[in-house]
Amino acid sequence: MSMQRRTEHPVEKFTELFSELENCSEMEQKQKIEEMNELMNEMNKVEICSVFTNGQLDRLNKMIEERKISLENAIPLLKHMGYCKAMKDFLGTSLCKSSLQERFEKMIVEEKKKKNEKLLVDLCECYISLYESLREALFSICVPCLLKVALNKEESEENQKEVEMALLAMSNIKAYHRVGNGLYLNEMTEILKYHQKNHYLTRLAYQSAWVFLISRWTYDKFLNSNVLNELHFVGEATRELEELMKCADWKRKEEEEERGKETKEELLLLRWLVIIDFYSQKVQIHGEEFVKLTRCIIDLCRAAKGNCREIYRKCYSFFYYYIFRAESFYYSLCEEVADLILEEMHGPTIDNEVTTLNIDAFYDFLRVLRGKREKKNSLTSFILFAWNWLNGKAKEEIEKENQKVMLYRELCEKMEEEGYEDLIVSFYKSVFDLAHFRALSKNPNDYFVYH
Repeated sequence: MSMQRRTEHPVEKFTELFSELENCSEMEQKQKIEEMNELMNEMNKVEICSVFTNGQLDRLNKMIEERKISLENAIPLLKHMGYCKAMKDFLGTSLCKSSLQERFEKMIVEEKKKKNEKLLVDLCECYISLYESLREALFSICVPCLLKVALNKEESEENQKEVEMALLAMSNIKAYHRVGNGLYLNEMTEILKYHQKNHYLTRLAYQSAWVFLISRWTYDKFLNSNVLNELHFVGEATRELEELMKCADWKRKEEEEERGKETKEELLLLRWLVIIDFYSQKVQIHGEEFVKLTRCIIDLCRAAKGNCREIYRKCYSFFYYYIFRAESFYYSLCEEVADLILEEMHGPTIDNEVTTLNIDAFYDFLRVLRGKREKKNSLTSFILFAWNWLNGKAKEEIEKENQKVMLYRELCEKMEEEGYEDLIVSFYKSVFDLAHFRALSKNPNDYFVYH
């Protein structure tokens, strides 16, 4: 790549090369496509979204139709587009139905009949990784086709890349799509179990297998026992987060940070946090697994501070929804998260989204500790008390309440020492009137610590 091309903006250069494709030889097209794929690797999420437009893909479809580019040349470009979109725009913007998508749908059906497996795999990967609005009728062709690739346990680098792309494409099948468990459950379970024993998948491939499987939960309740009892999702997710944190470069170059360009490790961490969040909405995580996962996310939150605010905000969402509002209240964890929040509130800059979570979380936290969380009805409370008494758990419940009182006092002292109430007043004066804060109470007294 020339020095001139290196200094140009990747989106502008990509657009320029794309416009040149239809007027060059096949060999020149291959060279330009290789360069376009390199440029996509340099783009951040916003830039990637700007090149994934229906107009761009419709134009490519017209080039294929008019034989200005061969399908053989177009597929490497489309596969890499799908790869980058699945990685960098995870659960983000979606493409509407386009003429290229319609071409894929027809060709997938045709190639299934012709039994051209290599082309069928390429078409399925492009189709599923690029689009969100998928024809569920085609899953009976695409899912077994991609699983067949993923089940290849050969450990060569080339095969690992093929397996990774197949599983990454499958991870783009969203939770609202119905995929019959007969199409995937045994095969995906085998892939995950085999990897846990032999470690043959790349990190991205392993994560993508989990993303696909957990996303099926919406329509497949049978997954509950499989995921919890056989595949150990929470433990595996915690281990992966810990290992990725060690590999991540938390001191990124200034120009990368300014452009919002995440490293591969950061993208993997974000994808794990999204699927952990989805899983946590379906299952109440208890015990030591929950403690380890939460402490891992606390460490990740601290590591990402000042380096990757998107990871930082995802961590906060986990704290807010699955600690402060959890039925089972983990006292030591809440204290650790409270320390983290107080650190952020004393920071030199204000992130509106995080500050909203800070203030709202403390309000909910204090409300729980004061024992003012509303009960559904008095009869339910009485029945619960009677059941605990009859089963000898009344003493245990009293000890839990005593723990609450002790933690509340300790937290009040800490918050007084660190000027929590002054912070609330300063936020009230400076940012409470912003539209971002409309969902919060406008009365600062609601957030003060009371003895």
